[in-house]
Amino acid sequence: MGNEIDIKSILGLVRRQIWIIVSVVIGILALTVLATLSLTPSYTATAKVLVDPSYKDLLRPATDAQYSNTDNFKVDSEVALIATDNVMLQVIQEYGLVNDSEFGVSFKPANDLLTRLGLRRSTPMTGSRALALVLGNVNKSVDVAREGLTYLISVSVTSQDPAKAAKLTNAVVDAYIQQQIQSKISQVVAGRRSLQTRADEANSALVASERQFDQFLTENLDRIEKETGSTDISRLRAELERIQKERNEQSGAIQLAELSMKSGDYSAIIGALQDEAFAQLESRRAKLSSQLALSAENSADALDLRAELQKVEKSLKNRAAAEVNSIKKEIATAEKNAGDVRQQLRTSILASNLPPEVLTNIYSMQQTSEIARTQYQNMLARIQELDAQATLQVPDSRVVSAALVPAIPSFPDKRIILIAAFVVALGLGFGFAILREHFIGGFVSDEQIESVLRVPLASVMPRQLAGEVTHSIADLTLTAPLSMFSEGVRRIRVKIEQMLFKRNGGKALETRDGITILVSSTEPGEGKSTVSLALARTLSASGKKVVLIDCDLRKPTIHKLLGLEASTELVELLRGNEIPQLFTKITMKDPMSNLTAIVGGRVGDQATDELLMGDRISRLLAAAKKHFDYVVIDTPPVDPVVDSLYLARHADVIAFIVRWASTSQSLAKKSIAALVENAQPGTPVVAVLNQKEQAKIAGYYRYSGYYTK
Repeated sequence: MGNEIDIKSILGLVRRQIWIIVSVVIGILALTVLATLSLTPSYTATAKVLVDPSYKDLLRPATDAQYSNTDNFKVDSEVALIATDNVMLQVIQEYGLVNDSEFGVSFKPANDLLTRLGLRRSTPMTGSRALALVLGNVNKSVDVAREGLTYLISVSVTSQDPAKAAKLTNAVVDAYIQQQIQSKISQVVAGRRSLQTRADEANSALVASERQFDQFLTENLDRIEKETGSTDISRLRAELERIQKERNEQSGAIQLAELSMKSGDYSAIIGALQDEAFAQLESRRAKLSSQLALSAENSADALDLRAELQKVEKSLKNRAAAEVNSIKKEIATAEKNAGDVRQQLRTSILASNLPPEVLTNIYSMQQTSEIARTQYQNMLARIQELDAQATLQVPDSRVVSAALVPAIPSFPDKRIILIAAFVVALGLGFGFAILREHFIGGFVSDEQIESVLRVPLASVMPRQLAGEVTHSIADLTLTAPLSMFSEGVRRIRVKIEQMLFKRNGGKALETRDGITILVSSTEPGEGKSTVSLALARTLSASGKKVVLIDCDLRKPTIHKLLGLEASTELVELLRGNEIPQLFTKITMKDPMSNLTAIVGGRVGDQATDELLMGDRISRLLAAAKKHFDYVVIDTPPVDPVVDSLYLARHADVIAFIVRWASTSQSLAKKSIAALVENAQPGTPVVAVLNQKEQAKIAGYYRYSGYYTK
């Protein structure tokens, strides 16, 4: 049951405030559509990169990939490496994004205006600052993210041009992979450079050991031959000297030939190489050069001679290069022969009958030389391996899905934006509706009445259909005394009597002087006259003498509710006629009850407050209090006219009518404040929440259905 009441409350709020909700929703949706149409669409292209954390070496046999827990750190590191400035700067340089209309540095009039107004500091545009701005723009458009715990990395670039988005995405991925390979090559080259230094040191040690051994032989060979008497040592020594001499001569010839080739001195080449074919070609070249010098420039003979001369010079260069290569081969063969002879010489010396101290010295030098040679050979092998690795490096990452040109924009997503805007607008609409109904707009609960107006609530009156009565809803107090409406009127009477009882110090009410009840409201149409008539009839039905005075001189209503003709007797009396001793001359009887009424009529163009601010209204009310137990005054609403404020000074109690979910809270507060300010000090004020929906009021009067016919 409680949930049903809550649902009905929500539906009722929507029904009453539907125009606010609809206005907010339509307004926000319209603004959203306009804002969405004004946005520049952006396109996002995405590429997929797979990271393989296994070690890769093409020079070694393939092994099964071994993965470990550290792979997650490697993949996360690769995500960070893709987004580094080095990668972005390479893309910026490759595609000239500094001058790009989207990512480049552009002049913004707003920034210039702020600078001129002194609201923004002027910073000179240098090359480094421009590059930093472009780098910032590119970084904002690039998004790099790992897909869950997989080895896949998504690289996305957002741009206003779909083709540019795809191009830059692939460029970022390519730059990342290139830098990954280059990083590996740099590591290999750095290792090779370090190893080359060690190899040079090993080579120097090898050369030093060889020279030491040769020097030892040179210094001690005569003594060794004399002591051993071996002729092989002398022969091998002579052979080694001959080979070294020829090698030195050939090395000098090669150096001279290479220098002569660079300078174009073919005569010197002939002397260095001693080649007859080369000499014939040089003679032919010299002859052609002489003939060309005697020929007319640009003549046919000159052109032919020049072409022939170029052929001969080319042949000379090729012949010289071939001869140099041939000599180099001979030098290499000579070095090999020298090594063989040197080894034979060492073997012969070691095999001879030498003193122990000499053999020990020779063995030591030989061992040192072998160690140096072994180290040098190992380092040369490792250097060659690194050279191969530098040219065979493969990246740890590869593109598994290149970026394609996106077909639809990634921003703005109109469907999502409109759905979100509708949800937000609906929420704001409900918020404004609740705010208006519970705080800014009308009153919907007794708690609101008492907390906002700071006066006690006397009763909550239900809304009734006009078709249920003859002249007025107030007729229900007579025709349906057990209805919720009648019960609500009786609650007003009880609350008024309770307030007067407290004001009287807890003593019984004395009605011989009469009690004046002023009924007012904030605005027209709040049911003030109906409540006045119903309250007067209820008091009359309890056996009291009651008179109802219609003091709403601008728009009298009581005569209509009673089904009587309007009368100007009250107006004439207030204008100057003598107040009669017998009220029957100006009063009328309620056709349905014992109630006495003084009805009104329109006053024309005269200001009504002038009639209600004088002593004649005071004398009239004083006389009425002598003849009746209760004087109920129906007054005009407080907000549009001041008539009620003059009448408030005569009231013993004020009943203030508030229309449910309609009367403005701020206006109601002002109206009650004005009435209290003009009334006698201590005059009690009670509020009546009128015209509440019966579905709502049924919960207020929990047992109302039991007493209703």
